[in-house]
Amino acid sequence: MTWEQFFDWLMRWEGRVVHRDPRDPGGQTAWGISRRHHPAWAGWELVDAGTTSGPAFERLVSVFYRAQYGHEWEALPPRVNAAFCDAAINMGTVYAAQCLQDALNRLAGTTYVLVDGRLGPRTREAVRHADADGVAFTMCAIRLAEYCRRGRKGEARRVFLDGWASRVRSLMEEI
Repeated sequence: MTWEQFFDWLMRWEGRVVHRDPRDPGGQTAWGISRRHHPAWAGWELVDAGTTSGPAFERLVSVFYRAQYGHEWEALPPRVNAAFCDAAINMGTVYAAQCLQDALNRLAGTTYVLVDGRLGPRTREAVRHADADGVAFTMCAIRLAEYCRRGRKGEARRVFLDGWASRVRSLMEEI
């Protein structure tokens, strides 16, 4: 999967729309970009002016995602990069790194790397020597379990559970 293919897949899940769902922990989102977490994104000026689609808007969104997650995409092996970047986009980069580290440890059957939420040299080295398919699919399984845990926290998050789970299952089919 190329970055462009990943971006197209991502947009099918995030939607090329602007949402204001009060139950969404990310607050208002534009094409999956949370105003709460990324208030300085240049696209918010367009959203506030009423522009929420079109080629120029899509370029802004693509540039944002590439700037935020492109380094990890290039640094990680195929399939792991998609699993990591989608986890980072949907759950945050610290969680994505913890999920990756947890997957590495589970596959090793021991504490192989420290689960600290950082992609440091030890984690990057461990990924280079690991089975990429195993890591990617284990990350997806860990995410599914985490979504179920979060879905049990209350009705506000439970409404998103089916969508979160479907998203991860779709990613597993893509990678």
